[in-house]
Amino acid sequence: MGTQNYTIDIDSKAKYGCFEHNELGDESSGGLWFDKHFNLIDYDGVYFLPSEVKNILIMFGMIDKECANDF
Repeated sequence: MGTQNYTIDIDSKAKYGCFEHNELGDESSGGLWFDKHFNLIDYDGVYFLPSEVKNILIMFGMIDKECANDF
């Protein structure tokens, strides 16, 4: 899964994912943690979750639109 600028990988067994900017690499990357229903509960690596990453997680139902401002 990915966006124009980010590659996003999610391990369904571990309920963990990560994202990385295609050009900036580690300068704009981080981890994603999900609950048992695959709702995003935490992330790290960046102060704010990049909007492209947030938007694709919303599109796939991994962030509730009503809670999107929390991320």
